[in-house]
Amino acid sequence: MSELQVRQQVDLSQLNTLGLPSRASHCIDIQNEQDLERALQWAGDRGHNTLVLGEGSNLVLPRELDALVLHMAINGLAITEAQRGQVEVA
Repeated sequence: MSELQVRQQVDLSQLNTLGLPSRASHCIDIQNEQDLERALQWAGDRGHNTLVLGEGSNLVLPRELDALVLHMAINGLAITEAQRGQVEVA
């Protein structure tokens, strides 16, 4: 299991479609479910608030964000179960 890469003082202007200047105190790129679980544990252990950031559309961020940004960088879908007309993905 690889170590979480927690970046500090991260410029978020390239991660929101409006390109507004914003800086997060901490940020982790989430590649899979295990990263998400570990990042939430990391934030909880340190008393940090969290913000989930996907593609950054329709989002106005504050200039300074004192939180752990969970940048969703999960690519693709995995079909975990398929039954008569329903598909569960992860």
